[in-house]
Amino acid sequence: MTVQAEGVDPDNHHDMANFINQKFTDVTTSLPPLDLSNLPTYLPSRPPPTVQPWDVYWKLCKIKTTKSAGPDGIDGRLLKEYAVELSEPIANILNSSLLEGRVPHEWKEAVVVPLPKTSPPDINHLRPVSLTSLISKVCEDFVATWMLQDTKNSISPNQFGGLKGRSTTHCLITLANQLYEAADKRGTSSTWVLTDFSKAFDLVDHTVAMKHLINLGVRPEIIPWIVSFHSQRSQRTRYHGALSKKKELTCGLAQGTKLGPIVFIAHVNNLTNSMNSPSRAFVDDLNLVESRRTSEPSKLQNDLDNLSSWTEKNKMKLNPSKCKAVHICFAHNPPPPPPLSINGHVLEFAKSLYASDEYRHWLPKRRGDVSGRVTDMMLQDTLYETWARPVRHWWRQGWHRIILFWAVLLSLTGIVVMVITADYIDWDYLNRGFLPTNELSRAILASFILVMDLLIVMQDWDFPHFMGSLDIKLPGINTTHIRLHIPKCLRKDEWTIHVTGKWFNYGIIMLVIILDLNMWKNQIFYKPFDYGQYVGPDGSIHFVRDITTLQGDLFNRTTLTYDWRANHTDPASNLTYLERDLHMHSKYIGFTLSVKGIAFVPGLMAFVTFGVLIWWYGRFKPNEKDPHADRYVKRKRSKKLRMWQRNATEPKTTLVSLTNVKTLNTPPPPATYDIPDTERENGGLAVPAQNGAAATTERPVKVQVLSNV
Repeated sequence: MTVQAEGVDPDNHHDMANFINQKFTDVTTSLPPLDLSNLPTYLPSRPPPTVQPWDVYWKLCKIKTTKSAGPDGIDGRLLKEYAVELSEPIANILNSSLLEGRVPHEWKEAVVVPLPKTSPPDINHLRPVSLTSLISKVCEDFVATWMLQDTKNSISPNQFGGLKGRSTTHCLITLANQLYEAADKRGTSSTWVLTDFSKAFDLVDHTVAMKHLINLGVRPEIIPWIVSFHSQRSQRTRYHGALSKKKELTCGLAQGTKLGPIVFIAHVNNLTNSMNSPSRAFVDDLNLVESRRTSEPSKLQNDLDNLSSWTEKNKMKLNPSKCKAVHICFAHNPPPPPPLSINGHVLEFAKSLYASDEYRHWLPKRRGDVSGRVTDMMLQDTLYETWARPVRHWWRQGWHRIILFWAVLLSLTGIVVMVITADYIDWDYLNRGFLPTNELSRAILASFILVMDLLIVMQDWDFPHFMGSLDIKLPGINTTHIRLHIPKCLRKDEWTIHVTGKWFNYGIIMLVIILDLNMWKNQIFYKPFDYGQYVGPDGSIHFVRDITTLQGDLFNRTTLTYDWRANHTDPASNLTYLERDLHMHSKYIGFTLSVKGIAFVPGLMAFVTFGVLIWWYGRFKPNEKDPHADRYVKRKRSKKLRMWQRNATEPKTTLVSLTNVKTLNTPPPPATYDIPDTERENGGLAVPAQNGAAATTERPVKVQVLSNV
C-alpha cells in the first residue's frame, strides 16, 4: 500500500508514518479528555470478580497465533504454547489490575495500522486499526463478558451489531418484513432513511460514554478499570515498517480492542429509543423507516431533527453527504416523496432500488401478498454465508449426508418398532371414533396398503429396459455411476448394475412393504386365544390386563371365556374378571382361512402386475443398446510394481547361437531356456559344471536360442 500526501515524500516512510499519525490524532484529540468530576457517583462497595487461572488458560489457548503482537512484543504463539505455565501469573496480574482499578501504561499503548477504504488508497480515507497488547485483550475479554451480562436487558432490541445472536441478517429480515407488510396494504407508502456517522469511533467523548455505561447498569466494581482503560491512551502509526512518534489521545475508541464495540453500543443505546419511527442500528449504521397512508403527511423529519439534536448533545457528527433516502410506493399514482434534510442538507432520494443488483431481490415489483417472498429471502443461501460455516462445509461432503440419512432412518424405524412391539400406546383408544374392524377388514386394509406401496414404486420406475441395468441413486457420491458385474448362471454375459438411482429411496418403501406383509400375515392367522384374548357375544375382543392371571389362563380355555370371566369375581378387587379386563373396539368374527385369504388378492395382483411390467419392459430388444454401456471409464491400472514384483530378481538374458543345427526349409521358432549361472557354454549348448561342482539355481539366466542357418 502506497499513500500519496501533499508535501511528503512517499519513499520516506518515517515522514509518511508521522503524517498519517498526525492525521489520525487530529480527530482523536478534538474533544476534551475524560473528566471524572462529571461522572455520576458510583461506589464500588464490593471487590471485582476474581479471574481464575483455568479461565485464563482457556483464553490463552484460544489466541490465534496469526495475530500480530502489540507494542509489548509478546507474541501469540508464546502465550498459547506456554498457556499452562503463564495462566497463573497472568491471572495474578489481571486480578491486581482489576482490584486497584488501574490499567498498566503498556496496555494503553497502540500501534495503528492504516487500512485503505478506497482503491487507490487516499490519505483522507484510511481506517485506523489498533494493535494492542494480547494480555490486555485477555483482560478485556473478561471485562467485556461482565459488561454484557450487566447490560443485556438494557440494550435496545433494535441494535443488531456487536452482540451474540444478532447479525445483519436479522436486521435485514426485520426491515424487509416491515416494508413488505406496508406494501401489502392498499394506499400505503414507506420512506427509508439510511444515515452515516462521520468518524463514529474516533469522535466518542469518554466522559459521555462512561455516563452511559453507568446508567445502563454496569457493575460499579469494574467501572474504575474501564475508566482507567480509556484515560491517557497513546498511539503510534506503523507504515511500511516505520513507526511514527507517540501521540496522546483524548477521545475515541480504539478499533481492534474488545471493549471498543461494546462501549460504542452503550454510547448510542438511547438513540434508537428516542425515535418515533421504527429504527434499526448495526453498531454505527442507523436506519429509519416510516410507513404511512399516502394521504397522511410524513413525520420523519421530526426524527431527523431529533437525531441531529442527539448527535450535537453527545458530541458526534453526521455525514449528510452519505445519508440517503428511499421512497417505496406501489400506487398507480404515487405521491412525491417528502422533503427531508439533515442540518440543512437536503437528502438525496434513490430513484429505484432495482438499479443495483444487490437490491434486486429486496422488493416485489407489484403489490400483493409477499409473505412467500419473505420466507424465500430468509432461506436464501447467500444470506447465511457466515452462519454455521463448519456445519455447511461438513454438509457439502456427500458421505456425511448418507450416514446422517441412514442414522436418522434407522433410529426412527427402531423407535416406531419399539413403540409397536412394547405396546406403549393404547392403540385401541385411538380408533374409538371409527367403525369397529374385524380380521377380514384389517387384512383387506393391509393388502391395499401393499398396493399403494407398489404404486409408489411403479410410478417412478425407469421403464423400459430395466433388466439389463439397475439404477440406484445415492446422494452425495462423487462417482456418477458405479458398475458392478455379476455373472449369470445360464448365460455367458453379465448383469450390469448401475448405482445411479432410486433404490436408495425405495429402500424405505421396501421396509414398509415388509412390515405390511407381516401385518397381513398376523391378521390372516390371528386367533384371540393365542394372545390372551377372548370374544364377547357381540364379537368384541376383550384383553386380559393382569399378566399373572394371563399366564395361568393361557393354558385353560375354560377360564379364558366371556361367560366364565363375567360370572366370577376377583377376591382382591371385588370386581368381576370381565370388569378388570380391557374392552377393545376391534372385533373377531371367525372367518375361515380361505375367506381371509381373499383379502390378499389385490396385493397379489399388484405383485404380479409389477413382475410382468419388469419382465416385459425391462429387457433390451435385439436392435437396442444399453444407454449406460458407454458412460464408464475403465480404471487405469497402476504402473507401479506389486510387492511380489519388486522383491523378484530380474533374470539375466544371454544369447546363444546353435552351430550344430540342421538346415531346415523354414527357420525354427526361437526357444527360451532357463539355466543356472554355473553352467558353461559348450558349442552353444548348456552342460552341467565339471569337477563335481554342483549346479545351483540361485540366479536364473534367460537364454534365447537362435537358429544359425
